[in-house]
Amino acid sequence: MKNADRRRPLQRPMANPDAPPDLYAMAALGLGMLGMCMRMRLAVWAACFSCLGLLSNLSSQTCDWKQVVCSITFSVSGLVISYVPQPG
Repeated sequence: MKNADRRRPLQRPMANPDAPPDLYAMAALGLGMLGMCMRMRLAVWAACFSCLGLLSNLSSQTCDWKQVVCSITFSVSGLVISYVPQPG
């Protein structure tokens, strides 16, 4: 009975809303958009390497999954757009 009194429900640590933004995610998003709009292969490859850095430094407690998915999507779609030949 004494053990039941000392138990507490498990609480996840709250992410700090004032935490600085993840620079890898911002770089991947910005470079992916730049490479996709301007068809710059170097910017798209830099976005892909920023995505790899983002994924390697990912922490599950402080992760914003929407930003991660958006960064990866822009990087991959930038690669596809820059390497697919233009019609005509």
